[in-house]
Amino acid sequence: MTSHNVLSIENVSLRYGDKTILQDINFALPQGKSLGISGESGSGKSTLLKIVMGLLTPDSGTIEIDGTARKPGQKLSAFSQRVQMVFQDPFGALHPRHTIRKILAEPLVINDIKHDDADIISTLQEVGLNHSFLHRYPHQLSGGQRQRVSIARALILKPKLVVLDEPTSALDVSVQAEILNLLKDIKQSHHISYLLVSHNPAVIEFLCDEEMHLNKGHFSRVN
Repeated sequence: MTSHNVLSIENVSLRYGDKTILQDINFALPQGKSLGISGESGSGKSTLLKIVMGLLTPDSGTIEIDGTARKPGQKLSAFSQRVQMVFQDPFGALHPRHTIRKILAEPLVINDIKHDDADIISTLQEVGLNHSFLHRYPHQLSGGQRQRVSIARALILKPKLVVLDEPTSALDVSVQAEILNLLKDIKQSHHISYLLVSHNPAVIEFLCDEEMHLNKGHFSRVN
């Protein structure tokens, strides 16, 4: 059985003025596998994630999501059902004036996907929350609960790839293990892939099949 890559990056480079941010980045991420990216602040990790998400266009190179090349100027909605992101700060990532029901329904509405409350409740249950959360607001939830909602929002479109940007660093230590275990269970049950950025080697080791280190715009494999 041939391996199917949900993400392929080939010869991606980006410069800001005279400064090289990324230089000839190459890697492929097979379906169901996870890649952890480590590196110091300013090494280019956030820039790489923005390129994967379509928020930045590299100077050169190609990006394929689930076998389809992303082209300059292409609408993000063309890839939103294939790749989603979970941010570092769950409070800042959730609209403070929207109920959890509206937050989770919004991706479905934007992508013109028919749904009802049963679909939203089912996704909430996957992240360990029940129907009572539908009418709550982000400020009424704990940090761990907000991150569970963020994960549910990423899952509701059934993506092939989820990008994780320091998904536990803003949480209390007591909650971090719960979220990591949840992410690992979801990876196995949904057979999805993760592209994870983390400063914590233990988090990468726990969630990822492979680790790459980014240093001054260059990739190296971690043994």
